[in-house]
Amino acid sequence: MDLLGFRLNKLDNIRIDHQVYIDWQDSMRSLKISSKAEANSDFYVIKAIHAVRTAIEHAKAERILATPLYLALPPSVDAMRNIVRPSLVEPGRVTKLELAGQLLSTEEKAEWKQERIVILKQFDKKFESALSKRMLRLASNKNWMRLRVHFGHIVFTLALESFNKGKQSFTDFCRMISNARTTGSLERR
Repeated sequence: MDLLGFRLNKLDNIRIDHQVYIDWQDSMRSLKISSKAEANSDFYVIKAIHAVRTAIEHAKAERILATPLYLALPPSVDAMRNIVRPSLVEPGRVTKLELAGQLLSTEEKAEWKQERIVILKQFDKKFESALSKRMLRLASNKNWMRLRVHFGHIVFTLALESFNKGKQSFTDFCRMISNARTTGSLERR
């Protein structure tokens, strides 16, 4: 049962707190919970069963919600340029980004203004879709869940070569961050 870790290590605190033994019965594909023969052993086993159910639901929720969704908000019309490139590169990490290249012409600014509105609407729909899809998958756990949204700065550890060389448009940058091969982490500041 990989959901609960190797040797059920995610249940170790339940084993200790409730003074029970928890083993995986492969032939029955179930967990076996037992306790020493003591006066309150039934009480400990019942409490352990509830705790194991909660741990399983928590592990399922972690698996569903652990998938990040990265959205790059489009720059304003006045700030927009034609290239997104790394500005601070540490060994194996890109920690800051900057807009580079020429400023947009008057015609390009008018186009970008319209395109930016479309992109923001698409991001709203994408965020709403991802959130509702994941929340619906977790509907059975809604009585004990809390929603957490993390904002911060993205640090890329693996990105496309064109991005690392500073030759990527904003549209290509948005495609890159939604690509599964691009890896990074969120640093909360």
